[in-house]
Amino acid sequence: MQDSIIKFFINIKRKFINVCKNIDNKYFTKYSIRKNVFISSIIFFSIAMFILNYLTPLLVDDYSFGYINGTETHIVSIKDIIYSMYNYYFTWGGRVWGEFYQQLFTLLGKPIFNVLNTIIYIVNTLLIYYACNEAKKAKVSLYIGINLLIWFFTPNYGQVMFWLSGSSNYLWLITPVLIMILIFRKYSINQDIIKNNLISAFIIFVLGILAGWANENASAGMLVILTLYIAYYYVNNISICRYIISGYIGSLIGFILLISAPGAYVRKAVEQSAVHTTIIFRLFMITYFWVAFVLGMFIILAIVLFIGKRYFDLKKNNSIYQSVIFVMASIGSAYGMIASPTSPERTWFCIVVYLSISIGILYEKIDFEVTDLEESTILMFRRIAVAVMLIAFCNFWVMYLDAIMSTYEVLNQTKAREQYILSEKLKGKLDISTVVISHKYPLLAHHDASYGLDDITPDPNYFSNKALCKYYGLNSIIGVPAKEKQYLN
Repeated sequence: MQDSIIKFFINIKRKFINVCKNIDNKYFTKYSIRKNVFISSIIFFSIAMFILNYLTPLLVDDYSFGYINGTETHIVSIKDIIYSMYNYYFTWGGRVWGEFYQQLFTLLGKPIFNVLNTIIYIVNTLLIYYACNEAKKAKVSLYIGINLLIWFFTPNYGQVMFWLSGSSNYLWLITPVLIMILIFRKYSINQDIIKNNLISAFIIFVLGILAGWANENASAGMLVILTLYIAYYYVNNISICRYIISGYIGSLIGFILLISAPGAYVRKAVEQSAVHTTIIFRLFMITYFWVAFVLGMFIILAIVLFIGKRYFDLKKNNSIYQSVIFVMASIGSAYGMIASPTSPERTWFCIVVYLSISIGILYEKIDFEVTDLEESTILMFRRIAVAVMLIAFCNFWVMYLDAIMSTYEVLNQTKAREQYILSEKLKGKLDISTVVISHKYPLLAHHDASYGLDDITPDPNYFSNKALCKYYGLNSIIGVPAKEKQYLN
């Protein structure tokens, strides 16, 4: 009886192994099917991101971008936006391209923003993917893994991805940064990737200016990467062509324009007067955030490095060194924020991106099709990979549904507030008290755009109160707890 039971389970195991081999032979190694799965994963994340963009209403600062900076004049054209950027540069900060996107999307309208913001998310994830992937074949697990790493580890994810103001300053501004990184990374592998002529040199010079003139810690981290790649070219006897030089010079010029903006000193003085923190305290807080936000990514990096070094060829194209480049950039981006009196959690987005590339460069070398490992070892790795991916996807779905419910709740409250304000205006009332939007739903995933943002307050002079007041053409507006108003159910 005992022998029969043992034979039964042995047969089950053999059948399972054969099924896995058949799946592997028919699907995982077949290029056309793998390419279709890759495209399907892009479509999946596009739909997922669009739904959350669609459900996210205007929040906080979003109500204030319809006017030329520092004036009461409505923005009605690109010319007005450029003038507003000029005012912003001299009165508040160097991040003028974030200001450009904020006001452009306000001019175009939220529905258009929802579509464009979804597209730029996909563009950025593909830029990260191609920065990691040296091979021409589609690697589905790498692309999905990049999306999941960004989803799980980006602090205040919704502020970066769905909030119009936050997305304009982080998701959109990292695009030229990633393009520059991709150019330098691909050049280390193939020096003929781009034609070395004056036109290429000029285009990449302009792109470098935009990348350096993005936002402070992302651009600083990019300069670390570009500098280390130039050192990499020198050590490996790779000739440095004109577009690499022009791109690097452009990036330096852009970064100088960013940090030397007259308005940046005005803003720094205001923030220092409001928040008194010492350099030692900021150093401690950055280290604390490092542990809280990205320690898990370092654990993943260590595991991938161990497996890659033990079983695969990580020496090819100096993958370990290139991975270290992005680790160094993440450290530089993080501790570069010590110069700022305040650093919102969403500023860690670029650090998560750089660490994702670092992990992806090593993970891309784990290729079962070109290894001489035994079939049993390969099968073991595939089982582990599938198990990890399933667990990660289950967590993603739970968090995603949580984000949808909490975002939908905020959307309903925002619509009800707007109806109330408009009805009060029809009665001739221009001094209004309205409900502070809050999460009645027990927020768990913290992935909706409103998480971590301040709504209006009882103080009519608070910045979000004044923004909402200006948007609706009111004299004043104050926020009160939900229990004091009953029009929201």
